[in-house]
Amino acid sequence: MKPGRLAQEELSPGLAAVRRLASVLGAHVLVEEGDEMVDVIARVARERGTTYILMGTPPARNAWQRLTKTHLVFQILNELPGVDLRIVADRTQRSEENGS
Repeated sequence: MKPGRLAQEELSPGLAAVRRLASVLGAHVLVEEGDEMVDVIARVARERGTTYILMGTPPARNAWQRLTKTHLVFQILNELPGVDLRIVADRTQRSEENGS
């Protein structure tokens, strides 16, 4: 997250929903500032001894980027070997055809 946006993000309805979900799951939500998302995730995970990271669906990119190690998921996995990374689907994106 870019410095200075932290206060605005703290007020967002999306973050409030994530905090409610985390409360139900017994998880912790941390909001950190930094220029490189993977570096911030890795630093916080190491500082806290995290063994499990839960994240939302990464933004869609072109097929080549999804298959290369430049994608966020692969960067996190490479930076934090031995840490479980779980991706939670955005259920609002499901179509009626998919049986929702």
